[in-house]
Amino acid sequence: MTETTMEITAPSAQAIKARRMVFPRAEPLQAWWNSANLGFSQIVNAAFLAMPFLEPYLVATMKKAREEIKDPVLLADVAGYIA
Repeated sequence: MTETTMEITAPSAQAIKARRMVFPRAEPLQAWWNSANLGFSQIVNAAFLAMPFLEPYLVATMKKAREEIKDPVLLADVAGYIA
C-alpha cells in the first residue's frame, strides 16, 4: 500500500491533510462475481450504489431514535453503527 498526501488550506488557515490511499490489486474485479446467478450479481452491485446516500439517512434516523431505545444490546449496536 502506498500513500500520497497533499496539503489543503482551509479558510481558517488551519492545515488539513488529505490522504489518497492506493490499494494494489492483483487482477481487475469482475462485475459478475456470482457465476451461478449473473442477474443476482448485478442487482447486488446496483444496491450498493445507494449506500453513500442511505448511510447518512440511517445515521440521522438512529441518532433520533436512540433516545427511545430501552434495550442495552440494541443501544450498543446503534452506538457502534453511528460511531
